[in-house]
Amino acid sequence: MELLLCQIIRHVQEGMPELSVVDENYGQLENLSQPDTDMYPLTFPAVLIDLQEATWSNTADNCQKGTVRVCVQLLIDCYDDTHATSGTMEAVRQRAAVAERLHALLQGYRPMQDGRLVRANPEHGTKPCPKTQKAPPYTQKAPPQPSVGELKNCAKLFLL
Repeated sequence: MELLLCQIIRHVQEGMPELSVVDENYGQLENLSQPDTDMYPLTFPAVLIDLQEATWSNTADNCQKGTVRVCVQLLIDCYDDTHATSGTMEAVRQRAAVAERLHALLQGYRPMQDGRLVRANPEHGTKPCPKTQKAPPYTQKAPPQPSVGELKNCAKLFLL
């Protein structure tokens, strides 16, 4: 399974070199709000990849075939004010174009020349970035936090 994950990470990095981080998802986004957690910094844009589950069946020749759920998460800074009259709606199009490029790169990809990735159950959304600092006690409210545009693209890989 590690080889599968490494090949998908390499494929995304080679196909989208403008990404700041392409890595295994081990909780980096969730840990942004944990100042005592020792992790490498998460910079954007980023893609985090997680092999979530595998189901295996035996074949007649003492081998196995299986289906693996691969979850690919695209994380993008959303600093732009993109309301209808802002004049910066282009930022929405740019973020959508990055998501489409990632999908095109992964849809049908055959890691290890076996099976292929097929999109299943995509989730789209913009979520507030976890707070990275607490407001000092003398301020009335915390400084605004950037949002993180997030696209979870879960694919099923059929290994034969």
